[in-house]
Amino acid sequence: MAIDDPKPCPCGSGENSYWQLDGNGIPLARVCSVCKQKTLSKFRPEILRPYTQNDVDELIDEDRW
Repeated sequence: MAIDDPKPCPCGSGENSYWQLDGNGIPLARVCSVCKQKTLSKFRPEILRPYTQNDVDELIDEDRW
């Protein structure tokens, strides 16, 4: 099974889910149209747009990716 294969959303809506990416293309969570807004509200808004180390408090380990 590939990362982009459709599968039911973990929220239980029955809709197919997809990976919501952060502003730098890193997968955050699987979402669907029903739960996207609620799921993304758990993340800091800064990471939903392209960001650098200056924008976040945590160390970004660029060597991992």
